[in-house]
Amino acid sequence: MEELRPSTAVTSRPTERSKDTRTEKQKEDHLPWAERVCAMFPDYQTPRNSVSKLASPKEDKINAKLDAIQTQLDNIAKIGTTTRPAFTSESEPFASVLHSQDSLSDSLSTVPIVPMQSSHPQSSHLPSSHLLSSHLPSSTLPSLSSPSLSSPLSSSPLPSSLSSSPLPSSLSSSPLPSSLSSSFVRSFPPSSLAVTQAAERKSRHLTLKTGIVIHYDTEDLPDPPYLSFHNDIPRLGRLWDESHPGFSQEPCHVQVNGVRVPLRLWDQIHTYTGGKTWTGIKGTWSNWKFVAEYYNQTTPEKFWTEFYDTKKKRRMTWTAIVEVAAARETMGTDFDLEYHDSPISF
Repeated sequence: MEELRPSTAVTSRPTERSKDTRTEKQKEDHLPWAERVCAMFPDYQTPRNSVSKLASPKEDKINAKLDAIQTQLDNIAKIGTTTRPAFTSESEPFASVLHSQDSLSDSLSTVPIVPMQSSHPQSSHLPSSHLLSSHLPSSTLPSLSSPSLSSPLSSSPLPSSLSSSPLPSSLSSSPLPSSLSSSFVRSFPPSSLAVTQAAERKSRHLTLKTGIVIHYDTEDLPDPPYLSFHNDIPRLGRLWDESHPGFSQEPCHVQVNGVRVPLRLWDQIHTYTGGKTWTGIKGTWSNWKFVAEYYNQTTPEKFWTEFYDTKKKRRMTWTAIVEVAAARETMGTDFDLEYHDSPISF
């Protein structure tokens, strides 16, 4: 029995450590195997969440386009800041000149700048070109260095006698006449905002197949009326296209500046007007499009032969015709393969 009892004596066991005990030769022999595994399974060596951080070629193209758009916007902003605004009063051009004497002195370093309201006694002995330089806008001052004066005041050079003779002292303190001030105001371009708004109101146009171009204002367009062609598909075909021989014989429901507009162009003139009426009949107009275009592509006899219900011995209903015409346009060549063996019946 004593032999079966476990020994209680303390025995020493070897300590197992996790340190790599391989030799350098064993490590080098392991490298080719590791390279083969990495080549076969590249995802195993990729850090977590790094795939999503890598930019795809599609994202690079989008970023390049965004950078190009941002560059264009910056250029437009620079052009807008350098555009001279229109003056609303006669005194604004001269006030802007008085507040920019520092910049004028750089361009005319040899010419003294005299304020408009100066009462100095020496102002009466200044040449006329010196006096006018304080009243002209900055855009016209560089031309004073030439013998001729190119400004809104005159297109001919000043006489030599005028430039050498003294001027009356009253001219140095009196403002320019209103006619001269108005010429300065007219020399500046009008507000770009007003021109842009006017261009937008007149920028819409329609081109008919007959060659007529209709220019119109969106606020002048009438609301499209509610029409029904369930029982008169031939009339729909005549009103749909202006090139139809019977288009001019039918009463037109929408006219722009006295010109008849066919049904096929209703979406172009009403989509961007924001009218709620067009939103309500847009789906109906799409059904007109499916039926009218197919009706005008074929003859009336072939059209009604195809859309004839042989079981009920009568023509198909408007809803059935719309479904078939829409399927024919959306499916294209697959429509004939789909309905080749099976007759159309609803």
